Amino acid sequence: MKNSLILYFLLFLCNSIEPYLHPFLNLRIGSIQLRSETIFTGLSLIFLIYFGYFILLDVKFFLGLASKLISAWLVGEEVSRIRMIAYDTAIIIALILFYELVTPLVSDIQGVGKPLATAIQIIVLAIVLLLLYHLATQIYHLVRDRAEILMRKIMRRISGSDGDDED
Repeated sequence: MKNSLILYFLLFLCNSIEPYLHPFLNLRIGSIQLRSETIFTGLSLIFLIYFGYFILLDVKFFLGLASKLISAWLVGEEVSRIRMIAYDTAIIIALILFYELVTPLVSDIQGVGKPLATAIQIIVLAIVLLLLYHLATQIYHLVRDRAEILMRKIMRRISGSDGDDED
């Protein structure tokens, strides 16, 4: 939680300061021109990588804890399904963050920036759609298995109570 707040504050600070430093931070190194937007996007990327690592460690801990709590209620194969659902969700979130961070950096590359940004967008969209499909199938199988178990229990109780009435 602490790392998320620090990251949020730093990203907010970068976005807030950049317009004011825009006239002063136009650097030229050889044939490469670095604008303030590119510099602050690079700083944001560094902050995201550094604090994102610790955020993912925290998320992994809480996902493991939630998986253990849910596995106490569920049995058998469903534990791995819950874990797969959690990991799919985490990967989708990471891909969205990756897209939001890399697109401005890639767009600034002269000549190939816009097509490359579009290619990244299409690739990320395709991977997210595949992960959403996998996520949906895992949720479907999880719910279906639980519904079948519940139906068997209900049918046993109904058939058990019918036999008691005839005696």
